[in-house]
Amino acid sequence: MKKCYFLLLIPLVGIGICKGQDKVASEISLSLKDIQAVSSSITTDGIFSLNGGTQEFSGIINLFPIVPYPDAQDSLAIQDKPLLLYIKGRFPPGDISFLTPTNNTRTYIMQCSCKLYDSTKNCQLSINLITNPDQPLSDAEGKKAYQPRLSFVMVLDPKDYGLDNKPFSISKPILLVAKNAIINRSN
Repeated sequence: MKKCYFLLLIPLVGIGICKGQDKVASEISLSLKDIQAVSSSITTDGIFSLNGGTQEFSGIINLFPIVPYPDAQDSLAIQDKPLLLYIKGRFPPGDISFLTPTNNTRTYIMQCSCKLYDSTKNCQLSINLITNPDQPLSDAEGKKAYQPRLSFVMVLDPKDYGLDNKPFSISKPILLVAKNAIINRSN
């Protein structure tokens, strides 16, 4: 597992860089969803990548912050069992750099598989791409991430992934919100 360093670049917007991967992480909000309300949100990070040639999309989201018991987090970390949600899918056909100042938002439905430990479930993501053509992103080596930013909302049922059992004991659905997430280029 690669070590990730978290940098605070803009107030309330954290961006992490994972060494060895040269991928830029994005801020993700996690909260527990109740029938009548949503609990306060917890900030974590995720890394999203798209292979432009194959249209293969992947995401990794750190779910550790949602675990209600710090002892469970510590014991899982000691066992080298990170609580990571893996998302894989095929991005809808087309070039995502097509967006212009007059046409800067697109919405897509993407079929994905979501994996957490040994549990894999099919899911459907409704994703929004938004671009600001005045602010291209490139890292220090000149490699570029895709300019459009990714936004989506996803609800995970803890029972689908065994998170309702010990040591997690999460009984309420988990709401994940990605807003203006960076899509890294991959080959």
